[in-house]
Amino acid sequence: MERLMLEILANEVKHGNRPNNSFESSSFTRVVDAMKDKFGSLVSKKAKHALEKSMQQFCRLNLPSKECIIVGDLGCASGPNTLASVKEIIELIDSESRNMNYGLPYIQVFLNDLESNDFNSIFKSLPLFYDNLEKYGRQSGSCFIATMPGSFYGRLFPDHSIHFIHSSFSLHWLSQVPWGLVNEKGLPINKGNIHIGKTSPPEVRRAYLDKFANDFTNFLRMRSIELMPNGRLFLTMLSDNHHRHDAYNALDLLAMTLNDIHGYREQELRHIIEKEGSFKISHLETIKVLVGDAFGNHAWSLSRGFRAVYESMIVTYFGDSIVGDFFNRIHAFYTMEKSFLDDIKQPKD
Repeated sequence: MERLMLEILANEVKHGNRPNNSFESSSFTRVVDAMKDKFGSLVSKKAKHALEKSMQQFCRLNLPSKECIIVGDLGCASGPNTLASVKEIIELIDSESRNMNYGLPYIQVFLNDLESNDFNSIFKSLPLFYDNLEKYGRQSGSCFIATMPGSFYGRLFPDHSIHFIHSSFSLHWLSQVPWGLVNEKGLPINKGNIHIGKTSPPEVRRAYLDKFANDFTNFLRMRSIELMPNGRLFLTMLSDNHHRHDAYNALDLLAMTLNDIHGYREQELRHIIEKEGSFKISHLETIKVLVGDAFGNHAWSLSRGFRAVYESMIVTYFGDSIVGDFFNRIHAFYTMEKSFLDDIKQPKD
């Protein structure tokens, strides 16, 4: 794997993409794809299994009477993997259709993200995406993809117009910074953290949780209006592992060097969903994966991965002059943290 990473890096250098410059997200995607091929992805595997189960239940209720399935993918972002979830959903619908001896339905997909998202790059990728669907067995003109810009904390679609709504790793982004993160003197009460860290006081967690509860309740309420009867809502979200004292996660590493994002615990999600009352929980599972699990404990690949995901946000708030040094520090802090955890896990003589 190290050789593979070095080969990819060497190829990028040939194209002028040196390590001290911006490392393209497409290059990081090649590394991640290679790691998945060799080791498999725990999150993807378990999430796909849950999605398959949800889609089977959905198709049994809807395929006999539906000539066109309407799908919404919320928080789609833009990049090489934007259409990956859509492709998987289409393949699952087609597989269930064949298993049930039905013809393949038309599929209309709406991709959603904020107005600032680079939808043009998605449009440019659609011809190849449609070609691949035809190779897979879909007729030309049987799948239609459009965009629906806007915040998913508000209304996006007409009443009862969507069959299946999917969102992956988007709902941890709050609609705005929570209130109550400063004291009566206007000083921050979460000093040294950029999210709910291990050293955050209880009132910080309460402020984030209250804001998340409000946002997530709005999200559920809007989706309950937009979904058709027998519709499905499938969400993959970040969770909270701070009850593990030996755990290091992505936001802890960012905090060591800078986010108004955080994951929430399973019981908190269940309480919010049941309190809002529009949805019945079909499946709720926590998949525990640490940073090292996702990146194979390679500090190089982790720091490049962080750069691919977070660079635009860092530049927006702090400018591009700190980018190189910032992500070098991510590398250093991860190496130091991992070394410390490895030491304390060694068996005592």
